[in-house]
Amino acid sequence: MARKAMILAIVVATATYVVAGGGLSQNWNSAPGGSAEASATLAPDFELKDLTGKAVRLSAYRGKLVVLNFWATWCSPCRQEIPGFIDLQQKYAAEGLRVLGVAMDDPESDAVPKFARKLRINYPVLLDDNDVGREYVGIGPLPLTLVIGHDGRILKRISGLTSPEEMEKISQEVLHPSSGR
Repeated sequence: MARKAMILAIVVATATYVVAGGGLSQNWNSAPGGSAEASATLAPDFELKDLTGKAVRLSAYRGKLVVLNFWATWCSPCRQEIPGFIDLQQKYAAEGLRVLGVAMDDPESDAVPKFARKLRINYPVLLDDNDVGREYVGIGPLPLTLVIGHDGRILKRISGLTSPEEMEKISQEVLHPSSGR
């Protein structure tokens, strides 16, 4: 009987985790033919320091398509997807796309600046203050990528490794909604 109760508790906990969006790609644009931004949740604003110590606010990017990526230098999938974000930033910056990376490493460590220089990251790398990471990522896995529309609403949440092809497709859909690409 105790074993059945334990199995039931595990099933309930797993179902709660999945429903809360943990470990799954979640698309807030579920209304066919509707505006992606109309049915989405507003991304909580935050202010974090970049690698130079400059304060950066998420709300300063309203009017842009923002790809917000939570990552860490010790996270292998995070390191794998960063070159794709570098390419995405380079390819679509002129069309209003901005990639922001939030490093979940210890902000006092020099690991993040060294890593960013080594990879030649061409987008702002922000240092998490624990509050922002906790609000966005919670106890979920890294990497976590959010696609935030021009009006500041979360259009897509992707937990885990994001392929360059998937980010390209999402970017095209949001930047060119009527082109049918």
